[in-house]
Amino acid sequence: MKFRSKGPDVNPDVLPVQSEIVRVCTRSKDYGCSQNEKDDPVKEINFENVSESQLSDDVISIIIQWKIDEVKPIWADVSHMSPEVKFYWSRLNSLILVNGILYRKWESYNGKHYDLHIVLPANFKRFVLNQVHNTVTGGHLGVRKTLSKIKQRYFWYKMRQDVKFWCTKCDICASKKAPCKKPKAPMKQYLVGAPWERMAIDILGPLPISVNNNRYLMVVQDYFSKWTEAIPIPDTEAVTVARKFVERIVTIFGVPLSIHSDQGSNFESNVFKEMCIILGIHKTRTTPFRPKSDGMVEKSNSTIETMLSAFVSKHQRDWDEYIYLLMLAYRSSEHESLGTSPCSMLFGREVNLPVDLILGRPETEKSPLYLKTVYAMNYPKSWR
Repeated sequence: MKFRSKGPDVNPDVLPVQSEIVRVCTRSKDYGCSQNEKDDPVKEINFENVSESQLSDDVISIIIQWKIDEVKPIWADVSHMSPEVKFYWSRLNSLILVNGILYRKWESYNGKHYDLHIVLPANFKRFVLNQVHNTVTGGHLGVRKTLSKIKQRYFWYKMRQDVKFWCTKCDICASKKAPCKKPKAPMKQYLVGAPWERMAIDILGPLPISVNNNRYLMVVQDYFSKWTEAIPIPDTEAVTVARKFVERIVTIFGVPLSIHSDQGSNFESNVFKEMCIILGIHKTRTTPFRPKSDGMVEKSNSTIETMLSAFVSKHQRDWDEYIYLLMLAYRSSEHESLGTSPCSMLFGREVNLPVDLILGRPETEKSPLYLKTVYAMNYPKSWR
C-alpha cells in the first residue's frame, strides 16, 4: 500500500492509492484466466451475435436443440449428463428461444408480467462479472448488490456461487473494505411515506485537494428511496453548503419537508437555518457525540469512500472525476433495506448500464423491471 507524501493542505491518509498489483487478475476458476493474465478479458467474445456464442457452448447448445425439437428428454436420457445440463433440464419449461437466443422467462407473482434473462454462455461470464463489479459503474460493491444486478439481466448455472467467488477474491475489495461485522441490535427505522419527504445531509472529508480544487463531498440521502447525491465542494462554509443544496437538490427534487444533520457548524449556522425557514423545511439534528443517530448517511459515506479508493489514481487528485459514475453504480444497486435499487424506487424502473448497451437487454411489455413499484404504476393515473 502506498500513500502520497504529505504536503500543504493535504491529508494523505484519506484515500489509499490503488497499487499496480490489484490490476492483475487472480481469478482462475471457470473464466479461463491465468494468475498473471493482463490481457483484455473480452478479446475472444463476439458481442454482435449472442446466438452464435450460445450455440458454441457445450451445454447451452444441447438445451437449444431440445427447444428447437420441442421435446423434453426423460430422466433416463439425462441422468448420465453433467449437473449443469440437469440444472437447465429441470427448468426447461421456463427457457424460451427468441430470435435464436435462449432466455429464461421469469414471470411475476401474478403471472401477468414477465422478464427475459439471457442464458449466459461460459465465455461471457468473466466479462459480465468484470463489468458489473470491477468497473467504475460497478463500484466494487458487495456480493448482494452485484448479484442483484446480474439476476435482473442474466441466468446461468451456479450464478450465486460465481458472483460470491468473484467478489470475495477481488484484490481491490480485499484491500479497501473492512471485515463485515454483524450489528448488535437492529437500528430503529424512521417512517417516511414519499420520496424526498425527509433527507439526511453530511460532509465527507477532508479529501486530497482535487485538480478542480474540491476537497469535500456534500452527501445528501433520501430516507424513502435511499437515493444518494454526492456533490464535490471546495470548502464547508455555510454559504457554500446552502448554495449547493439549493442548486443540486431543491431545483431537481423539490423542497423536502425535513432535513436531518449532525451538529456541524455549517448546518447549525444562521445561513443554513435561514434557508430552511425561507423554504419551509423542518430541521432536526443528531444527539451530541452520537453519530449513530445519523447512521444511514454515515454508512453511505463509508461506502462512497471505499468505492473512491478503488479507482483513484496514485496522485489522489482525480477523485471528483469518478464520483458521478460511482454514484450511478451505487444508485443502480439493490439496497438491503429496500429489496430493490434507489433508481427503481424513485423512477419505477432500472437504469441501463454499459453492460446492457454492449450485450443488449430485452424489453417486455409492462415488465416489472420497469414498473416495479405500486408508486410508479400509480403515477400515470394521477395525470389523467
